[in-house]
Amino acid sequence: MSKHIRVENGQVVECVDVIPDGSTGDWREAIEIPPSLIKGRQIAGAHSFDLTKNPAEIIWSVIDITVEDRKSDLLNELNMISYKLVHDELIKEFNGQNSNFLLVQSAINLYRQKREEILSLQTHEEIDTFAASNQ
Repeated sequence: MSKHIRVENGQVVECVDVIPDGSTGDWREAIEIPPSLIKGRQIAGAHSFDLTKNPAEIIWSVIDITVEDRKSDLLNELNMISYKLVHDELIKEFNGQNSNFLLVQSAINLYRQKREEILSLQTHEEIDTFAASNQ
């Protein structure tokens, strides 16, 4: 779907899907040029405009996700899953129900093992393999 940009003094000052009724100014048609991204390894960043083309182009930059960022995401996910399991068992105990402390101990041991595995990952390929085997 095309967009419309309003240009003043060679700069884009507004970008909309539909030009507002009664709006004046230097409106131009623009198209987005989406980046080719490697799933899980890159995200779209800031955009810029190429006003020399007709229609003008909205060009998105690419930001590489580091191995350390991906490891951090895996650790955060592991923390949330482990926290929920332990929390749910403690709530049972506080409510006078039987909690399963063997389950809690098992979760702690699994957490420690997975945490060490995540910390040892060095490449995107290792992270991809780890993630695929732990879904």
